[in-house]
Amino acid sequence: MTRIELAAYFREHHVPAKFYSLKENGKNGRICLSREGSGWDVYYKEHEAKIGALHFATEAEALAGLKTEVSKMVQALA
Repeated sequence: MTRIELAAYFREHHVPAKFYSLKENGKNGRICLSREGSGWDVYYKEHEAKIGALHFATEAEALAGLKTEVSKMVQALA
C-alpha cells in the first residue's frame, strides 16, 4: 500500500482528514506516521508526544497499520 492508495481509501470511506496524517510527524490529535531509524512508527500524537507507538519494518506495513488504527478510531466514535 502507498500513501496515495491509503489517501484514496480514506476519501472513499469518508474518513475525516482530522483523524490522521500521511505526512511524517503530523499534527497533534491525529494518528501519525514517521520514519524511525531503519523502520517506521505509527502513533497518536498528543502535545508532541508519541502515544501507543507501533513499529514497522517497511513504509507499506506502517501504512497498513495506520489504516487499522484509524479504522479503530472511526469505529470507536461511531
